[in-house]
Amino acid sequence: MFKSIVLLFILLPSSVFAQQYNLKDPALNKCFSEMLGKEKYQQIIFTETQKPNQEELNSITECLNNPDYWMATSYPVTNNNNSNNNRKYNLKDPALNKCFSEMLGKEKYQQIIFTETQKPNQEELNSITECLNNPDYWRFKTHVIFSSNKVENCISNPNPVFTHEVTDYSKISKIERWGQIKHGVIKGHTYVFLNNIGRRNNLVVINEPVPIYNPIDSYLILLSRFRQPDKVKNVQWRLYFQVGCEIVFYFDHIDNLSEKLLNKLGNIPVYEDHPAPTVPVNPPLKIKAGELIAFTKGTTMAGNWDFGLLDINKNNELPKRLKKFENSVEAKRYKFLACPYEYFQEDIKKKYLKKIKGNKCNPKEIK
Repeated sequence: MFKSIVLLFILLPSSVFAQQYNLKDPALNKCFSEMLGKEKYQQIIFTETQKPNQEELNSITECLNNPDYWMATSYPVTNNNNSNNNRKYNLKDPALNKCFSEMLGKEKYQQIIFTETQKPNQEELNSITECLNNPDYWRFKTHVIFSSNKVENCISNPNPVFTHEVTDYSKISKIERWGQIKHGVIKGHTYVFLNNIGRRNNLVVINEPVPIYNPIDSYLILLSRFRQPDKVKNVQWRLYFQVGCEIVFYFDHIDNLSEKLLNKLGNIPVYEDHPAPTVPVNPPLKIKAGELIAFTKGTTMAGNWDFGLLDINKNNELPKRLKKFENSVEAKRYKFLACPYEYFQEDIKKKYLKKIKGNKCNPKEIK
């Protein structure tokens, strides 16, 4: 009987604290436990049988600002490497730690910043520099690339290899590079033009839609379903996929999703206005490499569909010829844009680049 009363006492107050702290967040709970100690964690956070002193309040605040903060205090600093690292970076700065963690990934964050068991490569050095210059840099970069959604607890994969073709190659007539100016806008994606049998009523005629396949294990994180602003008024899709923690690729002007994918997504409303917003897929859907995603004939006016890619480790400079666009959304994305075909294994990469004039997928300023 006594045990039951004690258990009841422990469990009841936890609901009160669930409102104040997200106790279902394992990272936050880990930080509270490490910073306060298990006994104080139980008394202050879980049962509220003891009020925190000022030092404990500071620790709670640090955890709320950055659940990985405890790592900055948990590594010994007795060896020369760690001492140097702590002199180099202010590891008690939660904003800086958060930036390091987001930009490098949690595993590299520990190896490079705290334990110094691994030296950073040039891309990682660039990320560290960006964080030191502006600890909020990760927010801008994450928003531009992942928009309103991102796979949490992702595994870093800065150099992925796409192993599967995205469509029936024999149906492609040509591909146009990314970075062109069309309709007064910088286009950050490539154009995939399909074989057609001509035009009817000024619209491209394509006999059969082509399949769209997933080129690599990835997660569907964002989508949009919209009505095309042309005289046919077709409903089409835009799909965004995350690879590792660094890359997002996307398809646009997709006619129909595969039955398997459509069943997983359920009923998605059609946006009648253009441009249509993207909406997050929660939770993100894991899709295997080679899996059929959709079918499309592309746009009715041109007979093409879009294939683009953003890479968090890119650092493109907006060329002078495009300076008039520098305040546009497209210009902000330009920094992270890349040729999607360059991420494929060599044989597939060569095939697709042959479909592009001059075998060049990037703007002339980017090698």
